Amino acid sequence: MARSVVALYIVAFFFLFLSFFTGIAGCWKRSHANLVSTGLLQLLSSLMDAGAMGLWHAVQFYDHHKLKDQYSYAQWPDVLKQSGVTEFYYGWSYILAWIGIGQCLIASIMFLSAARCIRSEKRIEQTKNMQYLMPVYPDKRNPYGVNYAYAYPGPYHYHGSQYGIGPYGY
Repeated sequence: MARSVVALYIVAFFFLFLSFFTGIAGCWKRSHANLVSTGLLQLLSSLMDAGAMGLWHAVQFYDHHKLKDQYSYAQWPDVLKQSGVTEFYYGWSYILAWIGIGQCLIASIMFLSAARCIRSEKRIEQTKNMQYLMPVYPDKRNPYGVNYAYAYPGPYHYHGSQYGIGPYGY
């Protein structure tokens, strides 16, 4: 079970890694589908992290209360089990792990909300039947296209060229 905790953390980190790239793509292109996938990956990551923490608690409970072999807590001498001799502290990393899981859950909710807002903006824009409206958010393409002057290059100009005036005015 202890190895499953590590495996769940690795899977959760993989989901976070994937959600980073889908989130960048979703925010760059303002894509509803990319933002939904980012939100779902963040949600899966938070669920995997919460599952790993829950499994970690199960491993600790199993070690202290159910396991009865020679190395378990139940077989320790009574001197070591006394209060003040052996103490278990979770420390700041335990609290930080649960805060991180909560932040990941909040991030997934925010990405899913952003996807809904973008979808509603696109629906409103499509219902306006105004063909001349420019998009509010900048698009990376040239809005005017390329004119005919760029279609074919002109003749080469070199010394003694038959195509009009060369660079030296002959």
